[in-house]
Amino acid sequence: MPFSVSHELNKVLVVPNPYRVDEDYTFEMGGYEGRAKVWNENKRLLKFIHLPPKCTIRIFTLTGDIITTLYHENTERGELDWNLISESNRAIASGVYVFTVESEYGTQMGKFVVIR
Repeated sequence: MPFSVSHELNKVLVVPNPYRVDEDYTFEMGGYEGRAKVWNENKRLLKFIHLPPKCTIRIFTLTGDIITTLYHENTERGELDWNLISESNRAIASGVYVFTVESEYGTQMGKFVVIR
């Protein structure tokens, strides 16, 4: 069942947080990264949930470098998957990342952690 959209500021969450590469997020283990028998390293997903119907998500390093920009426009589903790949097509490193969600309700900032 998809996560609902939010019409309020500061409701967006990142799950799982922290994202650990040593955890199993496949369907069989209660996750969302697909079936275990066909899962591989390229199928990693981090999920933004409770998104506004229309928004722009930007992900940054702690030093302010942009990692990627994501766009969400869906009035029914308040979620968006991200494959942990930068705009330069590289897997992101372990660390703390900052995200912003810009929408008609304002701008939310948050953090998430990736542990490799």
